[in-house]
Order: sequence, then structure tokens, then C-alpha cells
Amino acid sequence: MAVLEALQVGAPIVASAVDGIPEDLTDGSEALLVPPGDQCALASAIAQLLGNPLLRARLGARARELYERRFSAQVTAAALASLYTEFGLFPAPVSNTVWPVVRHSPSRSISR
Repeated sequence: MAVLEALQVGAPIVASAVDGIPEDLTDGSEALLVPPGDQCALASAIAQLLGNPLLRARLGARARELYERRFSAQVTAAALASLYTEFGLFPAPVSNTVWPVVRHSPSRSISR
């Protein structure tokens, strides 16, 4: 969850290459990935980010792009709706549906 939050805000990421992280992040592109349990590699990656503002900016920008492309609410909702429709669990959207518009008239006052 922390990686997803970092992607969302465009923060540069240093993470251990465990579980599904290497499937979602590319080392040197959206993050700096280090071997699990390698404290020296972790310290080195953090020091590299601290000393290189251009690298921080590049990793952060690419992280945000990845979030928008794969993990944003819009992308997730569209993928889920597509899956539901594919399995017949969600009706296909109707493009010519007209919804009534309810307007509030500010000229009418309510007396007490």
C-alpha cells in the first residue's frame, strides 16, 4: 500500500524487490529496487536519491505517470466495469440514456 501511495503523489521510491513489487516497478525507471535484506544496497540507494535531485524528480515523475496509467481510480473502475460486463454481472452502458435534471430555484424563499 505504501508503494501505491508513493506512486500516487509522485514520490521517488526505494523498495526491496519482494513479492509483486518488481512486477509493477522497474528498477531505475519508477523506483530504485534493492535486494531483500541487503542493508548496504538500501543505504546506497537512499544516499543516491538524497544526493541527486534530478534522479528524484525523474523517478517521481515516472512514478506518477505509472500511477495514472495503471492504478488510478478511473482506470481501476473501467477495468472492473469491463470485467463485470464480460461476466454478465453489470449491464452494458447505454449511451443514449437521458437523465432528468432537477433544478433548484433560488428565487423561491422558504418562510418560517
